[in-house]
Amino acid sequence: MIIAAFILGSISIKSVINRDVVAYMTEISIYINNGNAKYKS
Repeated sequence: MIIAAFILGSISIKSVINRDVVAYMTEISIYINNGNAKYKS
């Protein structure tokens, strides 16, 4: 039971980290796209 809880905890922590990374990369890509649009116009 303890090992299973530890595995589930580590998986949930990894999923939270991955979600933060995806959100961060999405914000960067949007920021870059907005910057490129400003320079093009």
